[in-house]
Amino acid sequence: LIYYYIRPNDSCLMTFSSIFSDCISKIYAVSEEDSEVILVPVSVVLDWLIKYPQINRLFYHEYDKRFSDVMNMVNEAVFHKLDKRILSYIKQQISITGNNPIKLTHKEIANNLGTSREVVSRVLKKVENEGEIIQTKEGIRILVNEGVK
Repeated sequence: LIYYYIRPNDSCLMTFSSIFSDCISKIYAVSEEDSEVILVPVSVVLDWLIKYPQINRLFYHEYDKRFSDVMNMVNEAVFHKLDKRILSYIKQQISITGNNPIKLTHKEIANNLGTSREVVSRVLKKVENEGEIIQTKEGIRILVNEGVK
């Protein structure tokens, strides 16, 4: 499951928190487009925490954002139907990339939402029949936001 997205000028809270426990981060990140990242050695970050205590504010700010993201993800997984979760995921991908249609495979969607490709295909066909999306070789296009129904 995707726990949260890291956007420009954000930091990865899980990696940052692994510094305090002196362990390897238990998560992995996937870049959906070309990215530049800054990798800072643990010893340097620990020195900075002493030298620049305002970094603690950054940590707590990121903690608050990421905790909210994870709680929203759990809330969606528990309380929302899969069709709403799939549409929300596609809209989020469109928002991040600015592309509508968005090139996503049913397998990618399934992997990121913790379900099977067959279930995603069935749900997308249902949602397409309801006029909320169009699936073409160019990708999945959301129609609701365009005022098309």
